[in-house]
Amino acid sequence: MSLSDLHRPFWFGAWRGAVKWLILVTSGMFLAQQFSDPWLMRWFALTPRLVIEHGFLWQSVSYLFLHGGLFHWLLNMYIVWAFGTPLLERWGNQKFLRYYLVTGGGAGVCTVLLAPHSGVPTIGASGAIFGLLVAFAMEFPHATVYLYGLIPFYAWQMAVLFGLIELLASLAGTMGGVARFAHLGGLIAGYLYLIGARGLAPWARWALSVLDRTRAALRRRRPPLDSARGRPSPTLEQEVDRILDKILHQGVQSLTAREHEMMRRYSQSKQ
Repeated sequence: MSLSDLHRPFWFGAWRGAVKWLILVTSGMFLAQQFSDPWLMRWFALTPRLVIEHGFLWQSVSYLFLHGGLFHWLLNMYIVWAFGTPLLERWGNQKFLRYYLVTGGGAGVCTVLLAPHSGVPTIGASGAIFGLLVAFAMEFPHATVYLYGLIPFYAWQMAVLFGLIELLASLAGTMGGVARFAHLGGLIAGYLYLIGARGLAPWARWALSVLDRTRAALRRRRPPLDSARGRPSPTLEQEVDRILDKILHQGVQSLTAREHEMMRRYSQSKQ
């Protein structure tokens, strides 16, 4: 998928599949809230005390479809469309919908575990949305995202930035009516889900990602390596780049014998 595919206008064929139905169902629930909000909030908002004491387990997912106001609903649905559509096209409906519900449910479980006796309801799709941000950053790490429509970031930088903001805000206790625990839960659930699907432990995925980006940054700051001096040739460097990308997306077990040998040669040349 090219970068231009990631920035197609809303009306250019992107309104389909699981993204469309999630937005329609959430919009229907938002409309229903205008007529029966107290009843819907009691039964479908995520209230940890009700989950723990009365077994309202479905609230760990149902809260995703309720919202606190027009702006809250519009912003969340825009993000579902903007970041969900490229993922839907890459994954298909079934995987996308499963991921959305797993990350939203993971965010809900995190909220319950961290405040099990709270009677304050949590609503909104933000838990699943933070999961979508992680997935978008992992699938399209170098896609350019304009924060507030002005500041350009790579997708992976955006995910790290938002993760740090939520973590620091949670540690500082500055909730401000925002479900920080749900946001962090969505980020963590999405990351662990995708890591598990690719067969790599979280620490290994993180280490490989940091290694890849550090190596790329250093290579941009130095002249090409001279193979005549016993250093890795540009061709070997390019092959190692390709192999590392393959490991990140398909796991170590996907490497061929030739690729293992190339990595061994590269390691020896760096000693």
